Amino acid sequence: MSTRTRRQKFSHAICSIQLGFSLIEVLFALVITAILAGLASPAISSWVESAKAKAIQQQISSLLFDARYRALTGAQVLTVCHLQNDHCSSSFKLPLSAFVDMDRDAIRDDDEIIFREISADIPTSARLDWNRKGGFLRFWPSGGTGA
Repeated sequence: MSTRTRRQKFSHAICSIQLGFSLIEVLFALVITAILAGLASPAISSWVESAKAKAIQQQISSLLFDARYRALTGAQVLTVCHLQNDHCSSSFKLPLSAFVDMDRDAIRDDDEIIFREISADIPTSARLDWNRKGGFLRFWPSGGTGA
């Protein structure tokens, strides 16, 4: 075999080895990835919103359970509401607080202790309709709720 034939075979072998992807292959892969991400995006955002709502629901449930438990065991009246300047408000943009309400007026005085507060962003579409007068829930030492 001559040197020339060996070179031709050798150069042919080198040319057939592919060291990377072509531009068209990379673009095609990016387009497919973008399409799949676009299809998955609504499902992922829905799942994230659902997880946030469930977490807030669990926080509120835990706060209410704790407030009732403290009212029963401590023989105290506890009020749960959104506090604005130490007054109960129905605004969901404010933190949800539970405090000992010794004078039972749904206003937190200086000597009344806040024992727990949730400052999570409660969605505006959510609604806690506890008491139409002032937007609060009161736990009595007897275990009852109401105004």
